[in-house]
Amino acid sequence: MINEEINRYFDCLNSKLISAESMSCKQAMKSLFLFVMEYFGDFSRLRFWRTIPLVSNEQLIEKCGQLIAEKDQIYHKRMRQCFMNGVNNGELRPGISESALTLYLVMTQGILDGMLLYPKENGRNTLATQVFDAYWESVRAIQER
Repeated sequence: MINEEINRYFDCLNSKLISAESMSCKQAMKSLFLFVMEYFGDFSRLRFWRTIPLVSNEQLIEKCGQLIAEKDQIYHKRMRQCFMNGVNNGELRPGISESALTLYLVMTQGILDGMLLYPKENGRNTLATQVFDAYWESVRAIQER
């Protein structure tokens, strides 16, 4: 069951990544960010994912962790390519550090943690959009609007 959910999520994410390949860096990053928020908007799904590391079976934790790490590595590689495309095409500030991409990934996890802690909060999508927009303002090239 755990493997099925891990594979389901990464299959959906992969489909989204494929459709994002034709988008600008900003559109792709925002689309993927909002996809993650939507996917984990189902509280039971989010809680399920956040409890995987708490499973008492060490072999199962290791197996799941390895599967997630392998699939996540592909996602990170493709996000890095999107980010670098944004640098190369002038959407992102010249000389921007790749730590800005790390910030994007951490920001995503932070919003998910907030969703877990405050499941009844209204306006989750509005908050996610506002957070992404603030992030983009900090990384975009000056002339990009």
